[in-house]
Amino acid sequence: LFNSLNTISEMLSIDVDKTDLYVRKLIEIYHFILQNEDVDLIIMEEELKFVRQYFKLEKEREKERNALAMEVEDFENNLVIPVSVQKLIENALKQNSPSAKKSLIISVKMENGYMVISNKITNRNRLEIPQQTGVLNLHDDIKLVTGGEIITYQEDGSFVVSLPLIKA
Repeated sequence: LFNSLNTISEMLSIDVDKTDLYVRKLIEIYHFILQNEDVDLIIMEEELKFVRQYFKLEKEREKERNALAMEVEDFENNLVIPVSVQKLIENALKQNSPSAKKSLIISVKMENGYMVISNKITNRNRLEIPQQTGVLNLHDDIKLVTGGEIITYQEDGSFVVSLPLIKA
C-alpha cells in the first residue's frame, strides 16, 4: 500500500490521467482482497485474473522492468487460498531487483498438482539475507486450510515455490 501511495504521489505531478487510471486499478485490487478476506478457497481462474491485474499495476510502478510468464492450463477444477499466488509474486518483486540490462521474469505454471512460481534470483542487496516472511505466513495458511505443504527451494540460481492445488 505504501509503495502504491508513493507511486501515486510521484505520478500526480507527471500525468493526472495516468494517475487516475492507476488509482482505479488499485481500487480493483483492494476490492478483490476485501471481498475474499473471509473466504478459505477460491477457484484458480479468479486468482489468476487477480494476479494479472496486480502485475499490471506493478509494471507501471516499476517502469515495465518486470515480466510475468504464465503457462497455466486446465485450472478450472482447482482451488487456492485467495491472494496466495499474488503474495508469491509480490515476494519475488520485493526480494529481487531488475536492472536496465536484465528484467525480472516471474514464471507461473502448473506441475504435478502444484502451482509453481519461480524467478531468477537478483537480490536487491547481496549482503542482505532476504526475509521470507510472506512465504512463511502463506505456508501456515496453506497448512491450516488444506493440510498441504508449500515446497520452497533454490535451484540453478532460481527461487521456486510450489503451492499445492486443491481439486474442486
